[in-house]
Amino acid sequence: GWLVDSNFNARVYYAVEEIDEIGQSLVKNGQDVPLWAYVDNGKVQVVDGGKRTRAGRSVGFPELRVDIHEKPASFRETYMRSRRMNLQRSAQTCLDDAVRFKQLLESGEFEGQIALGKELGISQTTVSLTLSLNKLPEDVLKVMRTAPAKLCQLSFAVEFAKLFDSPNDATDENIDAANALLREVVQEDHSLARTKALIQARTSPRRERQTASTFEVHYAGVKGSL
Repeated sequence: GWLVDSNFNARVYYAVEEIDEIGQSLVKNGQDVPLWAYVDNGKVQVVDGGKRTRAGRSVGFPELRVDIHEKPASFRETYMRSRRMNLQRSAQTCLDDAVRFKQLLESGEFEGQIALGKELGISQTTVSLTLSLNKLPEDVLKVMRTAPAKLCQLSFAVEFAKLFDSPNDATDENIDAANALLREVVQEDHSLARTKALIQARTSPRRERQTASTFEVHYAGVKGSL
């Protein structure tokens, strides 16, 4: 269609439950707030209103009001505007940030992590930790997004990213184990300390105890053992 998300919206992931709720609200109450968008390449690029757009499609809403603005000067400006709008309402999570931070750096919109952190008002350490979440496999991210209030906290999400430090870690067995642990953390309401301990137990290399062995030696006519 002609109505699309801008590639640098702050929000990347959308909860199905939220889309359904907004869709029902559109049917019952109509649209209260117009979309914020600009036109580019024959498309209306939505900067603010991704959930309303998806909800409208899901319920077959006939039309959506859109406020058309001047195209932002750069991807950087687009992202910053979208982020500000989200923070005033339902904020994007660290999982969304991970995707967009990587894009912003790879596209050269920011010189590096320090510059990005300065612009956002967060530390370079926070930027680095957020970027580490891109190691998480998609099947793990799907589970994390079902309980964003807890699992999408950066402190918790970073711990789970440690399970996939190496690309070779993304095996079906590890993914299943990570998802089982994610559900346990939510169901048992584990603290961050408890979560760290459980993950450390899985990531710490097991040291095999070496057993002593004895063998005989002969040297200069003398028998001995080592």
